[in-house]
Amino acid sequence: MDPFLDLIETDWLLNSDIIRHLIVSILVILFLVMGRWLIMRAVKSQTHDITLLYKWSKGSTYVVVAIGLPLIMMIWISEVGSIGTFLGLVSAGLAVALSDTLMNIAGWLFIVGKRPFTVGDRIEVDGSAGDVIDVVQQVDRQLYAEFRFPLG
Repeated sequence: MDPFLDLIETDWLLNSDIIRHLIVSILVILFLVMGRWLIMRAVKSQTHDITLLYKWSKGSTYVVVAIGLPLIMMIWISEVGSIGTFLGLVSAGLAVALSDTLMNIAGWLFIVGKRPFTVGDRIEVDGSAGDVIDVVQQVDRQLYAEFRFPLG
C-alpha cells in the first residue's frame, strides 16, 4: 500500500474509502463550479444586459446545486434500499417540526415560479413601500423608498 495512505489512515483515522469519497466530491464540485464559470463567461461575452446576466447567474446557480447535491449524495450513500425508509421518516419529522419554514419555502417557490413581482418593481408589504432588489430563498430584499437601504 502507499505510505502516504498508511500515514493518513493511522494518524488521521481515515480509511481509503473516505479519502476516495472526499477526492471524488471535490472533483465533482470543481467540475460544476468550472462549468458554471464557463457558462457565465460565455453569457457575459454575448450580452451586456444586467437583467439577463442576473437571470443567468441565478439560474445557473440553481442548476449547479440541483445537479451537485444528488451527485454528492450518491457518492457518500452506499445503501440505496434503506435510504428510502430513512428519508421518509426524516421528511415526515421535518415537515412537522419546520412547518413555518416549509411554508416560507413554498412562498418563495411561488414567487420564483409565478413571478408576481420582479427586480425593480415597487411593492408595499405591511405598510412599508420599497423597490425589489433581489429575490432569494426565504427573504425578499427591498429598499425603503424613503431611506434607500436594504431590508432583510
